[in-house]
Amino acid sequence: MVTEPLRGLAARGARRALQGSLPSDLVAELIDNRLAQEPQLRGLFAEMNDEQARLHFGPEEPLEHRHLRSSVRYFHAWRLQVLRERLGARLEDARVLDVGDTDGLLLKHLGRPGLGFNLAPAAVDHIRSNGVEAVLGDGQRLPFDDGSFDCVFCFETLEHVESPAQLLEELARVCAPGGRLFVSIPWVPRTFIHARDPSIPRGYAHVFEFARADFGALVSHTPLRIRWEAVCDLIGAPSRPAHRAFLLATRRSHVLAGMFRRFQFFELEPTAPPPEPTVS
Repeated sequence: MVTEPLRGLAARGARRALQGSLPSDLVAELIDNRLAQEPQLRGLFAEMNDEQARLHFGPEEPLEHRHLRSSVRYFHAWRLQVLRERLGARLEDARVLDVGDTDGLLLKHLGRPGLGFNLAPAAVDHIRSNGVEAVLGDGQRLPFDDGSFDCVFCFETLEHVESPAQLLEELARVCAPGGRLFVSIPWVPRTFIHARDPSIPRGYAHVFEFARADFGALVSHTPLRIRWEAVCDLIGAPSRPAHRAFLLATRRSHVLAGMFRRFQFFELEPTAPPPEPTVS
């Protein structure tokens, strides 16, 4: 049990440790610490440079803060590693679709001549500027034939759509038999449903942010099942008092300096369709 005087001393110590430190700088340092803990990711981290991370969402939405650019680069590296491990030789001849892609770099760095897909014309132009083919459209109504792709990606997109079950069904529809789908969403402690903000263009704001159990329930209503899952934590171990004080002060927060601190990552596979009812 911690007495009240000790709590007061701890709080004053935390305030002193944080004095003069900006949250964004502390988060950037903690992401650096995370990368230092994962030496196998350093080369992959370097595949996306700082300027490419700044323009990850396009020239109209530059990421001017270092911690945001570092988070994009780290998560990009983490996904590259996971996808290569999970897909292995399957990736060599795979037809790949990336729904919600914003810059084409994941497909480019995987070495696949895949197809980027986005609702925003600016994103499609940005993908093409990086030498990757792209198509404009709504992920809830994909303009592709059934089974067109061996691998389907949908990263940080499900939370932006009004009908997430419909999006998952569309991803399953265009995935070939025996194919794989990979989906990432922000990690949240509970599910959030955000009201429509008319000032924000459709597809930009978050609508549903699913906690793990609720995402699993959602998937159960689609022709998919969860084959494998992991959590990507962007925040490394503290290496100085300001880090420890900051993490203590924000221990209940899933958002740090305007960014999610963790992401849920799922490998999904289409399930066999239910048998047709027999007529007696």
